Amino acid sequence: MSRLLPVLLLTAGALLAPTKGQGETDFNKLSDVLKTAVNLAIKDCNEKKLFKDHLNFFSTIEPTSDNSFVDFNFYMKVTHCSKTNRHEHRGDCKFNDKRPLLDCVVCGRRHGNSIESPYIHCVPKKHLVKKHQTERKEKCDIYRPGQESLLFQRGCEGCY
Repeated sequence: MSRLLPVLLLTAGALLAPTKGQGETDFNKLSDVLKTAVNLAIKDCNEKKLFKDHLNFFSTIEPTSDNSFVDFNFYMKVTHCSKTNRHEHRGDCKFNDKRPLLDCVVCGRRHGNSIESPYIHCVPKKHLVKKHQTERKEKCDIYRPGQESLLFQRGCEGCY
């Protein structure tokens, strides 16, 4: 019995350890609106020319979504694939383990599976600072149901 426990623990650990293809598995488990958020972030990073290679979804940090808004915090990672005009997650691309994770947030009003006027912010995980987190919270909180509108926040009670 005492020999069986270490074997069971090692087996369980091996099953729980992430694999290189896990990003693809995790991406496929996302709802359509969260997949839209990932693809918006990929497009935004590509247009800013932050990296020479394609980015892919890596893992979820914190998803928040309902019928009216999306606030999705997730990691992306550079792959070994070259960029193309296809600004979306590509399951055929292997992650480049020598490149850092990107911490991304996409939030905005939800219309079906699309996101209206999204706020998109991605930064290398090691460069994420309190200032970024504060800005993200300020930008994304305006989309949450029950939050004050921008007009009200600016002291324009009779404007709406």
